[in-house]
Amino acid sequence: MCLFLALAGLMNTFIHVLMYGYYALAAIGPHMKPYLWWKRYLTQLQIAQFISIFVHGLMFCALQVDYPLFFQADALFQASMYLWLFGRFYR
Repeated sequence: MCLFLALAGLMNTFIHVLMYGYYALAAIGPHMKPYLWWKRYLTQLQIAQFISIFVHGLMFCALQVDYPLFFQADALFQASMYLWLFGRFYR
């Protein structure tokens, strides 16, 4: 479980570096538009990240017995909402 959390943290950091790099290039001006072709792939990476967070939430709910049900449901709800919102944005 600790290895998964470490990999999730690394994946999150990597995606955020790409995301803020994209934002920085986009903020330079409209002449950067030809270099911003990878927006679609960045969104796909974010969706993959939220799928892994949702799977982690399911594993968490299955393995934790004494953890309050509200927090388990909240973790799954947040992951599913991010997944739904980014899925809609992607379409």
